[in-house]
Amino acid sequence: MNCNRTSYATAVLLLIAVAAQSFDAGVTYAGSCETSGNWSSVGGGLAGVDPQVRAITTWVPPGQSTPRLYFAGKFSTDESEEVTLNSIAEWDGTILNALTEDGRDPGIPTGGMNDEVRVLTVYDGVLVAGGQFTIEETMCLPEIHSLAAWDGMKWNTDDYDFGLAPLSSVHAVLPRGASLYVGGNIQLPSDMAAEWQVAVWDGTDWTSLGLPEAFDKVLCLGWYGGELYAGGSVSELKDPKSIFAKWDGDEWVDIGLEAELDFDHVAVMVEFEGSLYVGGWFPNPNCSGTTVLIAWNGSTWTNVPFGTATMSNSTGVSHLHVDGEGCDSLIVSGQFRFTECDDGDCDHTTSDNVHIAYFHGRFGNGDLAVCALPVGGGTSDGGPVCVATIGATGRRIFVGSQGAAD
Repeated sequence: MNCNRTSYATAVLLLIAVAAQSFDAGVTYAGSCETSGNWSSVGGGLAGVDPQVRAITTWVPPGQSTPRLYFAGKFSTDESEEVTLNSIAEWDGTILNALTEDGRDPGIPTGGMNDEVRVLTVYDGVLVAGGQFTIEETMCLPEIHSLAAWDGMKWNTDDYDFGLAPLSSVHAVLPRGASLYVGGNIQLPSDMAAEWQVAVWDGTDWTSLGLPEAFDKVLCLGWYGGELYAGGSVSELKDPKSIFAKWDGDEWVDIGLEAELDFDHVAVMVEFEGSLYVGGWFPNPNCSGTTVLIAWNGSTWTNVPFGTATMSNSTGVSHLHVDGEGCDSLIVSGQFRFTECDDGDCDHTTSDNVHIAYFHGRFGNGDLAVCALPVGGGTSDGGPVCVATIGATGRRIFVGSQGAAD
């Protein structure tokens, strides 16, 4: 694969039309990348009251040889309203399938989630979904709350009985070897008074890692340099207002990224090209202004070639996806603007709102080559919130959003 040019086909839940698009990495900021075609819907799209897609991932189900795409969020049916999906679905390349014992016909048992699914991951060979939901009790399985494992046939078999209490709420899941790290508000029936913000599941039992002192809510977890990191949000009552911390094995240590406004937050982090890329909306630790993406190397912060979000119609970076097929590239989604930092001033906007950016390759000065991917003007609720890629040749980008787009 030529690392200076990658071809993608695009597809997006809740959107319509289809074509291939190619993105030329040889431009900076919101330059005129060579593009053609439009986005297409997946399986006809989704329906429900205020439908939204919050997570996308790939997984190879038992008995299959190729990955399939899994979408989750808050929706009830496909666009035709013929298939009951209940907030999570599998796309087999043609149709959307429910994750139930009866596939496309949910029936009464194991009919999916009753509320929002926020995160998806693959752990120990099964598909894990986290959020704030309930899966109703069946004759064979107890009621399931907020964290569930799908083995291709059933939810939460005996090997994956996480056993969270009804008021639990999961915002982050991070598999690491035989362990699953979980962030959110975690309660166990055996100790309803305890509310854990970060906990680790070892396959049998839970262990609490406590809560970064300044955090109100853990929104994301990441692993970098052999260490666990957490990002989140704070309230105006907390001081200091740290929104990024590292677990040193005994306690959480603040890393020097502090909120100034109530809505400052770290939403996502991922390792890319030897650094931990951190996205959200927060003060730039290197200069004045607000940034939406910055890189951490274990000791210092480095600005990314686009950096600050403006206050108008921008909600920051909500998802980062590393596409490691052939040549590593970083796909960024959310709603943000490209800017240039000049002599400490990081408030010089150089583009309109951007919903997806694609980083691939570097220039001679080390700056990442960037392309803005057009999504359309209809993503009024903050733009796409999750991205995935699939396919060995002619890579395809799949995007989920909270609102319809053009």
